[in-house]
Amino acid sequence: MLGNLAGRLNWERTEQGILIEIPSPLDWKELFLAGCLVFWIVGGVYMGQKWLDGTDQSTSNLYGLAGWVVCGCIFVGCLSWGLGGTTRVALTAAEMTIQRRVFGVEVLTRTFQTSRMENLRYIAPYWVNNADGAGYTRSKVCITANGWSRTLASGVSEDEAKVLMDRIMEVCYFPQSRSPQFNAPR
Repeated sequence: MLGNLAGRLNWERTEQGILIEIPSPLDWKELFLAGCLVFWIVGGVYMGQKWLDGTDQSTSNLYGLAGWVVCGCIFVGCLSWGLGGTTRVALTAAEMTIQRRVFGVEVLTRTFQTSRMENLRYIAPYWVNNADGAGYTRSKVCITANGWSRTLASGVSEDEAKVLMDRIMEVCYFPQSRSPQFNAPR
């Protein structure tokens, strides 16, 4: 049974290690996506009605309906992750499994050997302003596994990140050259 670790994080000790569950953070994007979904439904009903009535069975309307379906899938997927997404991290001395779930349904699972993991780090939230655009980046706890950066938790507070990293350090050994980094705001 999962107990509270810190803030939104839940955890339990297993026979070989620990299991940590991290819910996806809620923010303004879910409200924006819900509004987009309303416009998506209205637009789809309008285009679909024209198609079924036979008043506009042009190719452009067919492409519009196809785009409507694709956008709807994206909106529903993003909104589902924001409202019911969780990341489960199962950590033993030999391996770490990162599992993404939406409303309890497994979406993606990755497993890494702990001997190939390094650079456990907390990245504080910051403002980005570059050629790609400007925006606010959420805080996150990351680890490098097999040469790729993997996000364990996003939108976590500084206190949640400290406790999460401490729990990971209890199970997984990081040599001095691969020690955890805590990049908190100053």
